[in-house]
Amino acid sequence: MEIVLGTQALEPREYLVTLSEHLERLGHEVYVFAAEGRAETEELRVVGVERGLPLAPDMLYTQDAYAALLLADLYPLTPQVFAAHGGGEQGWLPPQLAGVVARVVVFDDRAAERVRAAALPQELVRLRRPVDTERITPRTPLPDRPRRALLRLEGLSDYRRGLVQRACAELRIEPGTNGDFVIGRGLAVLEAMASGLPAYVYGDEGGDGWVTPERYEVLEADGFSGRAEPTATPFQ
Repeated sequence: MEIVLGTQALEPREYLVTLSEHLERLGHEVYVFAAEGRAETEELRVVGVERGLPLAPDMLYTQDAYAALLLADLYPLTPQVFAAHGGGEQGWLPPQLAGVVARVVVFDDRAAERVRAAALPQELVRLRRPVDTERITPRTPLPDRPRRALLRLEGLSDYRRGLVQRACAELRIEPGTNGDFVIGRGLAVLEAMASGLPAYVYGDEGGDGWVTPERYEVLEADGFSGRAEPTATPFQ
């Protein structure tokens, strides 16, 4: 099959890379349509309206409303699946026009609730967010006491980031690009666990604390956003 992955600006990049690589391993030909930022990358075959798009792809797989509408206009008869990543902005919801999207993929229950709350009914498919366990593998054994923290705080406010940094300083934990555990949210939490590292869920919306086997399902259903439980677990 020829599959076009549609995105406005190559985000979230980690998901696009994992999805395209695994579809190609299954024998599909994958094109990544980027409405903005169309430069070639090592991991992705990026195409635009002016060049590279296939004449008649078998399927469209989009992840923001902007790309979904552009590709629906280019390929009005091609089935389109929309991946709802759960961002708060309106553009991360599927287009509210009948006939544009055939199915909506969601990766957590919070995103599913948001899609169901929109005006246009959609047929949902609930999947787990993928992590490439061949590219991300367990690291060296963990120390008895953590000394370093890997901070995955992309998009976090300066105030929240400062709280984390002060807490690390009080506990004599050094923030850095490598760590004995990870503080973050969303995909960063899953990548931490795939690396064999403890993960602490913390974001602008709140903090749910450490991921444990007993708490995994409820935190996963929330998308590891930090809002799974009524009160945040204190950072300790």
